Amino acid sequence: MRRTLFSLVLLGILAGACWGDHITVSGNVSGVWDVDTVLVAGGINVPANLRLTIQPGVLVLFQGHYSLIINSGAELSANGSSTDSIIFISSQPSIGWGGLRFHNSSPNCRLSYCMLKYGRALWSQNFKGGGIYCSQCTLVVSNCTISSCETGDENYNTSNKGGGICASRANLYLGESLIDSCAAYSGISGYAAYGGALYCDSSEIEVSNCSILNNRVDASGYLMPAYAGGFYIDYYSSARIIQNHFENNWAETILISGDAGTFQYISQNIIIGTDDYCIRPGAGSYLIVNNYITNGYYGIQFSDGSTNNSRLVAGNIIYNCRTGIRNYCENINILNNIFRGNPWISTGIISHTGSFANGQIYINGNISLLSGS
Repeated sequence: MRRTLFSLVLLGILAGACWGDHITVSGNVSGVWDVDTVLVAGGINVPANLRLTIQPGVLVLFQGHYSLIINSGAELSANGSSTDSIIFISSQPSIGWGGLRFHNSSPNCRLSYCMLKYGRALWSQNFKGGGIYCSQCTLVVSNCTISSCETGDENYNTSNKGGGICASRANLYLGESLIDSCAAYSGISGYAAYGGALYCDSSEIEVSNCSILNNRVDASGYLMPAYAGGFYIDYYSSARIIQNHFENNWAETILISGDAGTFQYISQNIIIGTDDYCIRPGAGSYLIVNNYITNGYYGIQFSDGSTNNSRLVAGNIIYNCRTGIRNYCENINILNNIFRGNPWISTGIISHTGSFANGQIYINGNISLLSGS
């Protein structure tokens, strides 16, 4: 049952190795899976108000592009351990599987010490959430790895959202996990891609102590928009993003559409950009504090000019971005930050507030250092 060397297991899967103690499933599922391997031969559903428990060490092998759907009031409990994880994977990486899909599911759904690989959200999954999609529910994910998952198909006129995870009208708690090498691809005829690692709308999310690496949005050769290789926080959502490591996510790392009345807390993150925006907030109130931000086109750009929200940017180190902060807002405090090696302007801050007459911008206590100082 132990699978500490996942690469060897994957090699065995793709080579058609013996699956040991196994069962084959399709259709409705519930109860307890406590075997070496579960072979998924068709779409599977946990029916309303029933429960499926997956024991540590189980390999769930999708033999086609099938999803595991957790229906209204149903519960999925997939709790592995640090030495015996649960693996969800496709036997055909080029085709993938349809991801875990939570629809108004029980608030007791939990994923821990799981690996999800080669999930792919296509037409039947509404092009949302390659690895995980959660809608109108609460989901807790901890110590998991979501890798090589994607959403989108260039042949369809759709907006594609959340290569790794998509949350809609949900409460999502993601901790001590890795999202790596996931992607959202744009469609044709002006349809965009949003959130290579994660997309949410009308949701409350908390992400802490995670690594968000090597994710992307891709316009696939079309002149279509593609937004946020890391996180896209869309309308009516509030986020707490704390103590994470973001690196090599193309294009923007964190893009927040925002609305009046939403609140975003971004603190103690390491954000290593890809010569694009590291943090790009929209409307709403913000507390952006004590982050290390580097290698961005702009470290932070505030692009919404509304004056009925409060914004504090404090205690950040912004290094080696073309400009540290670019601001189009009022009612903002920029305090006690350190700017270093941001070549476009010596103070590290560009402010364009001339068209907004009702609010105030307060800048104080910041330190700007020349490159190499």
